[in-house]
Amino acid sequence: QQHLDRCLTCRNCESTCPSGVQYGHLVDIGRKLVDAQVPRPAGERAVRWLLKEGLTSPLFAPAMAIGKALRPLVPAALTDKVPGPAPARAHDWPTREHARKVLLLAGCVQPAMLPNINAATARVLDAAGIQTVVAPKAGCCGAIRSHLNDHAGGLDDMRRVIDAWWPHIERGEVEAVVMNASGCGATVKDYGHALRHDPAYADKAARVASLTRDL
Repeated sequence: QQHLDRCLTCRNCESTCPSGVQYGHLVDIGRKLVDAQVPRPAGERAVRWLLKEGLTSPLFAPAMAIGKALRPLVPAALTDKVPGPAPARAHDWPTREHARKVLLLAGCVQPAMLPNINAATARVLDAAGIQTVVAPKAGCCGAIRSHLNDHAGGLDDMRRVIDAWWPHIERGEVEAVVMNASGCGATVKDYGHALRHDPAYADKAARVASLTRDL
């Protein structure tokens, strides 16, 4: 259980394995089986619930803003987890329109902690003649809940993301879905597998996965 908890699920092991073993899927199965047999202490369960619900909550952004404002007073053990003030261009988003467009997953944590990453990505793509589109209702990609063994909650997150993106994809407005976070990228690329048994979403999920690219 400890080894499974420490796995980042980045799935880089899969590109290294000469036999093509799909470790990401095995880890998901392992977490579910082990957690069913090894009870967690109440404190650990509470922390995992707070991570699952807190990081994906609309309240995370204001909470992080308060944390940044009070950063000098935060205990030393937490200082590195609360980024300093965002640079001046953190919210400088391009306004030009281009014929070429891509969807960008804003994510659930990154906009509040490190907003300049997405904005800088949009500026670089703008310079290349590509417009970045963000679907505001997409939210978390499902990785957080899935990695914390809430598979049903993770699948619900995935369906919400697909619903938010699908009008853009169905109309052929975007040529790709781009990812800034490797954990999100690995998860979205696996939507087709995760939702393969859902008749309402299987085809859409496979389409989204096929469009997903790491920057």
